[in-house]
Amino acid sequence: MAFLASIAVNTRHFLSNKHLKSATALDLIDFIGIGINLLNPKIILFNVTFLSQFITHGRTKIAYFRPFYIPISLPITISMVFMTHKFAQHLKQNPFYIRFLDWFMASILRVLFYVS
Repeated sequence: MAFLASIAVNTRHFLSNKHLKSATALDLIDFIGIGINLLNPKIILFNVTFLSQFITHGRTKIAYFRPFYIPISLPITISMVFMTHKFAQHLKQNPFYIRFLDWFMASILRVLFYVS
């Protein structure tokens, strides 16, 4: 564990601009991030497991909900993706936040390692 912590302290974070080679790589990363967020399996699992508990057999009211679900949820999801992108850009500009997040996650992993 100490070895991993020393590597984290002595290396730069993966979000730093030196690791990204070109603008095409940035575009590809943005496209992949948007695809991952929009095809999030947690959302699919929520719809299959939790939402289906409130639908009783024989109800036709849910048929009215179907056409509105995607137009209502898609703008919200896309706006969350773009806000997350802006937040990540802000974090990349200030290396203090990156170091803080690295140390914070390392401490959480250390606590979980010692507890288990």
